[in-house]
Amino acid sequence: MRRFAIFILTILTVVLILGSCKKILNPVPTDFLDAHTFYQKKANLDAALAGVYSALGSSSLYGETYQCYITTGTEDALVFQGSIGNPKIGYYNETPSYNESTRMWANLYTGINRANELLENIDGPKDISASEKKIVEGEARFLRAYYYFLLTQWFGNVPLRLVPSDTPDQGDQAFTPAKEVYDFVIAEMEAAEVLLEGQTADKTANTERVTQTAVEAVLARVCLYAAGEPINDRSKYEDVIKWCRKVMNSGLHRLNPDYREIFRLQLKDQYDNVSRESIWEVGFYVNTAAPETNAGKFVRVGIKSSNDLVGRSDGWVAVHPRSFRAYEGIDLVAGTGTTSTVTTDTTPDSRRDWNIARFKYSGGSTTKPPTKTMLSAGNYWGRFPGKWRREEEIPPHDPTRSPANIPVIRYADVLLMLAEAENELNGPNAEIVNYVNDIRKRAYAEDINGKMLREIRMTNAGSGYSAVPAVTISGGGASVAATARAVRSGSTLTGVYLTGTGVGYTSLPVITISGGGGSGATAEAVALTDYHLQPEDYESQQAFRKIIQDERLRELHGEFLRRQDLKRWGILVSTVKQLAEDAEKGNAELRINPYASGSGIPAKAHFILPGSNVSAKDVYLPIPLREMMYNKLAVQNEGF
Repeated sequence: MRRFAIFILTILTVVLILGSCKKILNPVPTDFLDAHTFYQKKANLDAALAGVYSALGSSSLYGETYQCYITTGTEDALVFQGSIGNPKIGYYNETPSYNESTRMWANLYTGINRANELLENIDGPKDISASEKKIVEGEARFLRAYYYFLLTQWFGNVPLRLVPSDTPDQGDQAFTPAKEVYDFVIAEMEAAEVLLEGQTADKTANTERVTQTAVEAVLARVCLYAAGEPINDRSKYEDVIKWCRKVMNSGLHRLNPDYREIFRLQLKDQYDNVSRESIWEVGFYVNTAAPETNAGKFVRVGIKSSNDLVGRSDGWVAVHPRSFRAYEGIDLVAGTGTTSTVTTDTTPDSRRDWNIARFKYSGGSTTKPPTKTMLSAGNYWGRFPGKWRREEEIPPHDPTRSPANIPVIRYADVLLMLAEAENELNGPNAEIVNYVNDIRKRAYAEDINGKMLREIRMTNAGSGYSAVPAVTISGGGASVAATARAVRSGSTLTGVYLTGTGVGYTSLPVITISGGGGSGATAEAVALTDYHLQPEDYESQQAFRKIIQDERLRELHGEFLRRQDLKRWGILVSTVKQLAEDAEKGNAELRINPYASGSGIPAKAHFILPGSNVSAKDVYLPIPLREMMYNKLAVQNEGF
């Protein structure tokens, strides 16, 4: 996306050709504009800050690597790009020489070094006000801290480099323990939060600039991860609550009424300056009209397509059926026929069919868009993530890149973090249960659409039926009535099954069975959909912990957070192994059938491989070989 504040400029070294040919041979460099001279003007300071920001959108981070290489290997993101024989982080068989983790490491330290350079020269400009300088300093300190947060999350102990690197010997530096890196990150972000008191969300034109509430929200996340494994500093739960409440009490952010609209706006190069649910985003833009620069993110993740009319996507990431089953689903049978076999399903949760596409593209040409082929109820082994659908972009679609921003943190996450931290400290209470219900209420949209009929039950099989009777569902305040049909065996009914859920119910409807030559068959409506958590969901700390874990999967699906969530809960290994077991044996509780031949792409091996390889060592990635070679004090992570 094209942004006023984040155009990609990095002017860290300027060479001026001032001398004659004789001066070229002069061993004294007289034509080099040093940092002290460069930083004399505010415009150059702003350009240097843009360079610090640019590391976020690099292809070595959110622009590509972070999306499809680093964060995969969980329910919501299983990588299947390329041969399974090639090591990948998503397969848990990467090595220290793995290119993508090496690129991310180098890019993060590039951003850090740019921030170090800027902060060392922050007092250089004479044409800048004190308040403007505070904001630049706050942004730079926060970004440097965020890059260190990512480094220590993924690699554990890392070199804490806080001065610009300009000589070879600076490469040799002992690693700082992860706990101390977290302490540094938190201290720096706390300082940035004060410095950015003049840059609030209501005073910025977009969500790509770091604001005070963005710092507070990310601080809550950093503290939440410090409280979990492997750092296990449980005192940080108190800080999570503090920073979440600061965001909430600012009154600047709330849930967007439509979950899908959050991502549609990002696809359309627009901001939500009303709800401001997306608190901080990584910005991308695409403009195919030359000579504009294409700085979009690579479209590796999404609904696989080679058609430019809906937007191409490599489709390198698939979703495990366990993600699909995490959402409430309602089984439906065909409207006609003699069996009760489930042919399709629906859900009251608007997040499921947006986050996990229910269709695949097929056909199409340069003049005709492809057909959306709907997937059957049992075809769930090759579904693609659908959160950022290129067909929602404003055309024309760039062949390889998308302008959709990536949200680093949203207000829904703030509510979930607060609920989790409070539960870990004190157990569930009405306030935090309501925060989770607020998120679910938005997802179910009952205040707009009303409820669906979720379940019916035959209460009497009747007798004397020579034909299948009609089933009528009436009342209950529905705007569209639910539908059902009976199945007969001999002269009695064997069941009454939903064929459509209806919408708009405010109470249970009445079910009438008539005709068919018999009598006595009865059925009743049992339950409507309901977004509210049930008492058993929060009867204990453990029960509510599981609810929060599942709700984070449902709400934040595909936002590159799941692997680190599983790690801090201490369940990464067990969860990934379960994914493989589901593919091998199925899962009766979740109604997942084993992967069968002909289940599509990706192949079974892509679902099995992560579980076969994952182990305790995967709490961290290997320190890149490049660092091990050039830093004599580097120490490799255990197991690599």
